[in-house]
Amino acid sequence: TILLILSFTLSEAGAAHKNSLHVSFDISQSQLNGMSSIGVAAGEEVVIHKGNLEIILVSMDGKQLEFREDENTLVIVPEYDGVIEIAYEGIFRANGNERAIGIADSVIDERGVSLTGRWYPEIGGLSHYDLTVVLPEGYEAVSEAEDVRKEIRDGEVEFNFIFPHPVDGINLVASDRYRVVKDSYGDVNLYAYFFEEDLGLANTYIEYTKKYIELYEGLIGDFPYKRFSVVENFLPTGYSMPTFTLLGSMVVKLPFIVETSLGHEILHQWFGNLVYIDYESGNWAEGLTTYLADHLYKDQKGEGQAY
Repeated sequence: TILLILSFTLSEAGAAHKNSLHVSFDISQSQLNGMSSIGVAAGEEVVIHKGNLEIILVSMDGKQLEFREDENTLVIVPEYDGVIEIAYEGIFRANGNERAIGIADSVIDERGVSLTGRWYPEIGGLSHYDLTVVLPEGYEAVSEAEDVRKEIRDGEVEFNFIFPHPVDGINLVASDRYRVVKDSYGDVNLYAYFFEEDLGLANTYIEYTKKYIELYEGLIGDFPYKRFSVVENFLPTGYSMPTFTLLGSMVVKLPFIVETSLGHEILHQWFGNLVYIDYESGNWAEGLTTYLADHLYKDQKGEGQAY
């Protein structure tokens, strides 16, 4: 028997900015148009990481602000407390070698939206995010959220993703090919976002998700969030973000994934998504998750020592 005790403190007071994002898309042009509104303090040197985004305007109270800009960042020093508004746009096209696409890459095209890199102006460290997304009617969208509000009007659908916890970044996935299956486990709302051709897999993934939540609640404690989704992606991904896991189409079809990788990604909801990682000193969460997932599943079959 192994007793594992994790003790951690996260002080939210004064530790996180508020970043309100409103984004819309021109799918045919692989283009995102966005507005980022970030609360700042007077005299604070605000460093904005923009990556390849094109900054259209930086303003505060309707007045254009001066800023320093280099290839990847903006530096703004506001004279008073308030909200900086940054209008921006970005083009995200496939690089022609999707098997090599990593988490720093993002794509918008007719297959859908997969934004897991720098797709909005970021401040380093933790932020509270309020994300509003406008897409053509018929699209479904997923981001970090414990509650999702959806409104359809005038041929468009608007999503508002509500997540009360500070995070070091957010992601967005959307498609008009998604079919959504809903269920629950206790107080946790469960969802499967699968493409129609793979919809037959959705219930299997949900049933295995229930088993893993039951297992890890027994080992660790309550599931951290009110919502969890298994999301199929047109890119070859295998990621765990707070409140969802993003698995590539080729991955979800493999019959052993529900018995291996799915549990691993669900366990990351506790280790890495609830309790954060300081990558400068290593990646303890990957080691611990591998031990309590991949190793544990082998141990349950009597193969733990060999693993």
